[in-house]
Amino acid sequence: MKDSERLDLIIRRLYEIRKTRRSPYLSDIMKELNIYEDEDDVRLMAKRLVPYASMTRITAGIHIDIDQGGIDYVQEGPNQQKEYSGLNVHFHGSHAQGIIAGHDISHVSQNMNFNSDAEKLISELKEAINQSPELTADKKEVAAEWVAEIEDDMKNSKPVRKIKWESLFSSVANASKIVEVATKLAEMYGYLPSL
Repeated sequence: MKDSERLDLIIRRLYEIRKTRRSPYLSDIMKELNIYEDEDDVRLMAKRLVPYASMTRITAGIHIDIDQGGIDYVQEGPNQQKEYSGLNVHFHGSHAQGIIAGHDISHVSQNMNFNSDAEKLISELKEAINQSPELTADKKEVAAEWVAEIEDDMKNSKPVRKIKWESLFSSVANASKIVEVATKLAEMYGYLPSL
């Protein structure tokens, strides 16, 4: 099972129990869903859950609660793009940010063909992550997973969701070289990171 599928299961379970239980352990949720591997895996999933949940680490484990990002994920759907009737927005390699007809479009993703420029930036990004002295092995693994998901969306001409960009930037926030390359790639696809 892909990590993105496991992430989806956890977020949906947290959504289901948000009013009935207070701060369950992430490891217990993963065991309940039959996706628990070991405590290292729990820590990696906790890092991937940052945009969707708030967590408190204590000696006994990681307490977790769904937050607004997770609620939006479940209610709007992970791949659901907001649509505005009568509004067509097309971006061609340019930056887009702002409000159109009273609607915030800063979340809008664009479809673009995966081209040699994007391929080159993806390669640079992977290399920068692997060689980064600022990132731990765990953070490198998480960042590489987000890059792989973004690359997969790009190659399949799917819009790259804002949450994937945010998760990538969150996972590499203290690595300036990686942020620089990721920003170029994100801007090419119409996402303007708020750094």
